[in-house]
Amino acid sequence: MFIMSLAGAWHCAIPGLEGTLHLPGTLDESGLGFPDHPEQQWKVDEVRRIGFYREGDPIVTRLTRKFVFEGEARITRHISWAPPEGMRLFVDVDRARYLRLFVNGKEAPQAVPAGLSSPRSFEISGLATGEDDLLFFSDNSYPGGPRDAIVFSSAASDETQTNWNGLLGEIRLRAEKPVFLQAVRVY
Repeated sequence: MFIMSLAGAWHCAIPGLEGTLHLPGTLDESGLGFPDHPEQQWKVDEVRRIGFYREGDPIVTRLTRKFVFEGEARITRHISWAPPEGMRLFVDVDRARYLRLFVNGKEAPQAVPAGLSSPRSFEISGLATGEDDLLFFSDNSYPGGPRDAIVFSSAASDETQTNWNGLLGEIRLRAEKPVFLQAVRVY
């Protein structure tokens, strides 16, 4: 099996802002996003009504993030590498929100169905050439999903782990033989 890490500096663009995103990591950690405004805190009207928030006060209902962004982030990088001959090629990401991958302008199919907090794997066989432009669309607004049920749960609330955007854990290229075992479960 061939493995190549894709960790490092990537270019990231969100509406109104571009910069370097260090992967694995989040936009927050790379300083990409906008100031976390107190008007965005949970139940702001109730907090204001009982006197715990006035203009200029910090957020009192949760931890304040330095940078926030909800929506689609375009994460790009060009890679030069030597794809092994006769192998199936994959890009794996340990953890992300809604995620799509394009290789040289063509969308890579998911090799394994993914959930909100499960690893992602995309098959790039037939798309990669060795001089490849990779483009991830990472979206923490959960298009087509139950957004409110997600961002107000412990999976993505700012009171727990935050509604981060980015790619976490191992990010890698992987080559496998044409036929291979990916997992075995014994019950």
